[in-house]
Amino acid sequence: MWRDREPFRLPFKPEEIRPGADLSLRDLREMSFHSDNLQNARFDGADLYRAYLSESDFSDSSFLDANLESVFATEAWFRRCDFRDSRLVWAYLAQSDFTDANFEKAFLPRAVFQDAKLTRANFSLCDLRGVVFWHADLTGADFSGANLTGADFTDAVLAAIRWDDAVLAGTIGLTR
Repeated sequence: MWRDREPFRLPFKPEEIRPGADLSLRDLREMSFHSDNLQNARFDGADLYRAYLSESDFSDSSFLDANLESVFATEAWFRRCDFRDSRLVWAYLAQSDFTDANFEKAFLPRAVFQDAKLTRANFSLCDLRGVVFWHADLTGADFSGANLTGADFTDAVLAAIRWDDAVLAGTIGLTR
C-alpha cells in the first residue's frame, strides 16, 4: 500500500502518453494531462500528487495503490477505473464520469465529487470523511463499510444505494 511504500519513482517520458501506456511507479507529480487519451493505461503505484487531469479519457485504467492527493480533474472520464487502495485526499474530481469505478479501500478524505457521475461506483471500506457529493449521481453506488462521517450529499441522486455497516455520523443531505 502507498502508506508503506518507499518513495522510489521511475522517470517519466512524454512519449509515454498514449492509450494502454504503463505509467506504473512513475513520478507524475504536478503533470498536466489535458485532453489526452489514456484509456486502458496503468498508473499502479504512480505519484500523481497535484496532477491536472481535466478533459482527458482514463476509462478502463488502473490506479491501484496510486497517490492522487490534491489532483484536479474536471470533465474527465474514469469509467470502469480501478482505484483500490489509492490515496485521493483533497482531490477535486468535479463534473467527471466514474461509472462502474472501483474505489474499494481507498483513502479519500475531503475529496470533491461535485456534479460527478458515480453510477454503480464501489466505495466499500473507503475513508470518505468530509467528502462532497453535491449534485452527484450515485445511483447504485456501494458504500458498504465506508466511513462517511461529515460527508455532504446535498442534492445528490441516491437511488438503490448499499449502506451496509457504513458510518453515517454527521452526514449532510441524507433523508433515510
